[in-house]
This record gives sequence, C-alpha cells and structure tokens, in this order.
Amino acid sequence: MPVQTHVEVLVTIAGAALCLGGWLIFYFGSRLVGLGLGLGLGFVFGGLLSLLLELKGTHQDAVVLACSIVGAFGGLLLIRVVSSFVFFLMGFLFGSLIGRVGAAAWAASHGAEFAYDSTTITVILVSATLVALLAVWLQKYVMIVITSFVGANFLVSGVAYLRQMPLAAFIAVFVLAMLWQVVLVTSLVKGGRRPPADDGT
Repeated sequence: MPVQTHVEVLVTIAGAALCLGGWLIFYFGSRLVGLGLGLGLGFVFGGLLSLLLELKGTHQDAVVLACSIVGAFGGLLLIRVVSSFVFFLMGFLFGSLIGRVGAAAWAASHGAEFAYDSTTITVILVSATLVALLAVWLQKYVMIVITSFVGANFLVSGVAYLRQMPLAAFIAVFVLAMLWQVVLVTSLVKGGRRPPADDGT
C-alpha cells in the first residue's frame, strides 16, 4: 500500500471532514466568525466610547463589556443576513441562467430568433427570483451538496486506492456523503424540536 504524502494526508482529512459534516462546519464556522468579529468590534467601540466619556475603573469595564456583548450579538445576526444574501444572489444568478436557456430553447423550438423582449425579460426575472428564494429556503441542502462534492473530490485525490477508479469512487463517496449529511441534519432538526412531554391532562 503506497504511503501518503503530507499533502495527501491533509487533503484526505479535509475531504473526510467535509463529507461527514460539511454543513455543520459551514454553519458553526460562519457563526463563530460573525461572533468573533462582532465581539472584537464591540470591544474596540467600547474602549473608544470609554475614552470619549472619560470613564475609568468599573464604569469603563462595564461599558466595554456591554459593547462587546452587543457587538457579538450584532455580528451573529449580521453573518446570518450576509449568508442568506449570498445564497439569494447565487440563486438569482443561477435562476437567470435557467430562464435565459429556457427562453432561448423555447424560441429555437418555435423557429423564432431569441431576443430580449418584455416576455423574455419577465421569464428571466421570474425564474431568477423563484430560484433565489428556493436557494435561501434550502440553503442547508445546497451546502450539503457543495461540501459533499468538494469533500468527495478531496478524498479521491488523497486516497491512492480511490484514485484507481476515480469516477466510480467519486460518485459513490459523493452520494454517500450527501445521504449521511441529510440524515445528520434531519436528526439534529428533529432533536431540537421535540414535542412537549404529555402531562396526562
């Protein structure tokens, strides 16, 4: 059995992590980034505010602490808005492409020349908006597909045995990773929404 190089080991670890819990890494990682940035900005703002108000001692500490907490909470909310906006934008672009291809195919099937008239623009905008909203609604599953795809590529690249049959290995790892992550996400969602216990009344 060939010995893996350091790069192949790192690629294999990254691929396994993405396949086993890519969505969780994205979810908690993005939240931690927002929390950390908000906390840092709140701390700096609190320090500057204390200097402007000439606060010292306990009062200064209280202001810095309060600003840090508010900043962390604001950063957490902001990162959620930003991530939703990114998914909306990606969906809008992809939906525009679908609408454009669909309109061109319809024109070709009817022997007409494709043109950006009012009907075509309306079709593209409707398609783009619907796909964008769908991308925001299903963003966890979009991330599952993306992280499973990238993780499967990494695993096939990092494991010599899988490289012997790259296409079959990629498809197998990709499908298994998606199924595993869907089951993982579903179990987590159900676990967080348990119905209240029956009190017998």
